[in-house]
Amino acid sequence: MSFYQSLSPIYDEMINFSQRLVSEKIIFKNLLEKYPAKIALDAGCGSGFHTIMLSQLGLDVTGLDSSDQMLSLAKENSQKYKLNPTFLKGDFTTMNNSLRDRFDGVFCLGNSFVHLLTEKDRITALRNFKKYLFPKGYLCIQIVNYDKILRFRQEILAIREYEGKIITRFYTFNQSTITFTVRVESGKMSNDYSTELYPMKSEEMVLLLRKADFDEIHIFGDLKFKPYQNYQSDNICVFCYFD
Repeated sequence: MSFYQSLSPIYDEMINFSQRLVSEKIIFKNLLEKYPAKIALDAGCGSGFHTIMLSQLGLDVTGLDSSDQMLSLAKENSQKYKLNPTFLKGDFTTMNNSLRDRFDGVFCLGNSFVHLLTEKDRITALRNFKKYLFPKGYLCIQIVNYDKILRFRQEILAIREYEGKIITRFYTFNQSTITFTVRVESGKMSNDYSTELYPMKSEEMVLLLRKADFDEIHIFGDLKFKPYQNYQSDNICVFCYFD
């Protein structure tokens, strides 16, 4: 059973879906004032959080994900909010032939990009994202700040209690990758669900974007546009264009 298939029953509670949809709306409203878009791709949409958020703010959004379980959950969530965005199955290296030709903005949020474990796949994904952008359109990538995590060897990411369960998210450090584990404890029962990630640093992200022919690259510490600080920011948030 895949990582996301296993987590699908608790995924939305783990990420605090409904509460964040309210609390983060102002963040995305301000984001779209600085980086306007009408047609957007949510690459790695998961259970539809950002697809729904952007749809509520008036964008025509397509959500793309490689997990059938996540796509099913995303469709259910969209129906709850009386929205009807497009959802398609596909991964970053192959995309999907059903995608429309172009988008104003391609969003790859929530640490999705670091599931790509090889440089070849990362470059392929960035070039695919660029392929689907209108001229002057932009790519937004948000990942966890691995500059900080690797320096301080931060293992525990979050602990959340929900309906008698304790959900702990943590890292195990390997030679060149990290193992991301979600531990679900309920009474005397405990289950671990793990997947491998590539801990990309900020400098490497910028170099890859340049290799993929993105020219104008702006890096922030969060989606509120705080200045990026290598060992203090929680996230690496990049906005970039190509001519």
